[in-house]
Amino acid sequence: MDNKTEHLWRLIDSENIDLFYYPLRNTPEKALGLYIRDGLKSIIIIDEELDENNVEYRCVLAHEVGHHFTAPRTNLLTAHTCYAV
Repeated sequence: MDNKTEHLWRLIDSENIDLFYYPLRNTPEKALGLYIRDGLKSIIIIDEELDENNVEYRCVLAHEVGHHFTAPRTNLLTAHTCYAV
């Protein structure tokens, strides 16, 4: 594991973002990552087939973390556009 990926994981932890893995490529959008804000809770879902040791994984994860800092804050469940193939 490289330091850049570990840095992203520490950032996710410090921001109290839940990180889950799910077969997103099987969805109609063929997504690789998804950011969801449910009121005060932030969730990142990453396609389970992405290899954590691959630069593509880090790019998708960084993209989704970016939504945490740039997405509008509301009290509604909000799914932001995802990183897709």
